[in-house]
Amino acid sequence: MDAAWYGYSYFQGYYFSKPVILSAKGIPSNKLTSLKIFEEINKREINYDELETLILKDDGLCFKLMRLINSSSLGMRNRVNSVK
Repeated sequence: MDAAWYGYSYFQGYYFSKPVILSAKGIPSNKLTSLKIFEEINKREINYDELETLILKDDGLCFKLMRLINSSSLGMRNRVNSVK
């Protein structure tokens, strides 16, 4: 059976190229900044301004923290829009 029997004479597979499947693990976080945050949290007197600055330096950590806080599992009534 040739292709003309099916009503076409040419067949093309992928239009331009084979599709590439992208996989991402997420936004990476900075390990040094995480250690500094742990150090700040373990102090007897926490400096919340310094803690905010450290969290805002790390985009991945900030994103994950905001996503966690605003998740429905915590049951917050209002949406949190800033780290402060």
